[in-house]
Amino acid sequence: MKADRYEISRFAMRILYTGLLIDVGGAVALFLIGLYMESQGYIQIAEAGSVDILGYVLLGVSAVELLIVIVLKKKWLNPASLGQTPVSTFKMLKGRIMTLYLILFFVALSPAIYGFLFYLLSGLQDMFTLMACLTLLGYLMVRPRPEFIEKLVEPFEFARVSSDSD
Repeated sequence: MKADRYEISRFAMRILYTGLLIDVGGAVALFLIGLYMESQGYIQIAEAGSVDILGYVLLGVSAVELLIVIVLKKKWLNPASLGQTPVSTFKMLKGRIMTLYLILFFVALSPAIYGFLFYLLSGLQDMFTLMACLTLLGYLMVRPRPEFIEKLVEPFEFARVSSDSD
């Protein structure tokens, strides 16, 4: 029995909104925490030029991690890698796919975390804003489209299709 198109689309939207919450919500939450800490006097602006190299190193690490996200998505999210162990229900396959996407979303959030740390150390919001934008770029690279999930699930045959409201 194959999974129906409605169930696949609903699952794809669930992944999409979960990733949106993690990446966009995480970046915004870090930014708001940083603004609060600055207003309370916990963050001081560093001397000009004293932390520039750290910012560029963190920016480079963030760019490399976004490339890793692309590679991992191509390697992990294909029918061959998902089917290495038998899958009997659509619910089991959804669990595997969601786990892989959660890992990718949290790795895509790491530039915002690095930017937040740089903001704490330097007091400069510019690099944090740039790294938060890299997080959004990472989200856009990882986010699933219903057609992609449909192609991913298509080769699998299931004993029964999960009908619970997951």
